[in-house]
Amino acid sequence: MGEAAHLRWAGSADYTQISDVIAQAIVVAEQAGGLVGLISLADGNYIDFAFIRPCAQGSGLFRRLYVEIETRARANGQARLWVHASLMAEPAVASVGFTVIEKEVVAVGAEKFARFRMEKLF
Repeated sequence: MGEAAHLRWAGSADYTQISDVIAQAIVVAEQAGGLVGLISLADGNYIDFAFIRPCAQGSGLFRRLYVEIETRARANGQARLWVHASLMAEPAVASVGFTVIEKEVVAVGAEKFARFRMEKLF
């Protein structure tokens, strides 16, 4: 994700440093030698990135990647995961047991972007 996308989503250029991403647990899926999806878990039990290429959407890939991240979190003694989900991602995140804690609006200049703060307790 480029800096402009981070600015739109997080409202700050300081959102993610490359060292922050390197420290995350990242699960990827490949098909025919190419990346088709990924999910990452950052400090604080935060799902930072989740992406499924259009060719794999609706295939259950998000669920499979999520189950792997949850399994790792549980193995590390965690009892909660949380995420900021976009309007498009909210249904998929809800389908694996997350609930909306708060609807948020991130303003960047004159643009506003809605997202949901969601969590799952286990």
